Amino acid sequence: MQVKFIQDGSTYIKVHRSYVTDQNGSPYNEFFLLVFAGKEDEQRSFLLSSADMLKEFNEIKDEGKVLLRLRGAQLINGSNYEIKMRKPALDRIEHALKNADFLANRRFIGTTRYVQLSPDQIDHDLTMPLHNGWGDIRKEFFKGKKKLQSTLYLRPEDEGERPARCPSPVLSGSRFCESSCPAALG
Repeated sequence: MQVKFIQDGSTYIKVHRSYVTDQNGSPYNEFFLLVFAGKEDEQRSFLLSSADMLKEFNEIKDEGKVLLRLRGAQLINGSNYEIKMRKPALDRIEHALKNADFLANRRFIGTTRYVQLSPDQIDHDLTMPLHNGWGDIRKEFFKGKKKLQSTLYLRPEDEGERPARCPSPVLSGSRFCESSCPAALG
């Protein structure tokens, strides 16, 4: 789910194509774009699936990245995607999430910039040079975040570590693969 806000029709909506489709160009069925438009009492909202975006948006290159782009006026002036009632829109999202392929979802998450960690991703207050018996807070915090990430996400950098029988090039010997993959369980 990605959320965009546009004030009027002159604003362009841009989304990275890699968020919307897999490497083969197939849409991620569980990805949706929610767009809010207007001001105060004239607010409107729109919901588009990845398939809708592929149909309506133009593909452009921007700073070496492939983006899908749509002028806000095209969305505002058409009524196909406007949310008139919230329940059907929420039901549509819920249905897509129930039918989402867990492994495909993890492959998507593992390739996004949202899960790329850096030692600098720490609250400034925790970087203060305070003497403690525990150790280097920044270093230990980063190690903890990496452990959490390996538990939650299937990361591409683990690819070479998967069990020999594992059919998935993405699972990479992760805890999920070792505990849940039928091939890994034998």
